[in-house]
Amino acid sequence: MNTIPQNQDAERRDDLPEETAKAMQRLAEHAQPPAAGDGPKRESIMCIPVPVQVVLSTVKVPIATLMELDRGAVIPLDHHIGEPVDVVVNGQVIARGDLVYLDDEKKRYGVSLLDVVSTDGL
Repeated sequence: MNTIPQNQDAERRDDLPEETAKAMQRLAEHAQPPAAGDGPKRESIMCIPVPVQVVLSTVKVPIATLMELDRGAVIPLDHHIGEPVDVVVNGQVIARGDLVYLDDEKKRYGVSLLDVVSTDGL
């Protein structure tokens, strides 16, 4: 199960649960190393945190319907349970994966990556 820290404090691996630290290590192993000619500039860029979105579904709803929403209202999605979700960075889908539970109590979710899109154009 792969997780990505939600803030800079979470990046300190000694503060993370063992499972999360292992997942971050697996992500780092798949990362491409800086090219030989890029030097320290590229390394410093590689440390910049970027927002990552996991998109379960996108639906269009008329404004009138939105205005009528109240507590307990249900918005139907076009995504079916068990279908992969999109992992999006800067509006671009970079991966697809399955939702997974991160703990035995099923209180936290994560995404187990199935496919990673080529990062050549990023």
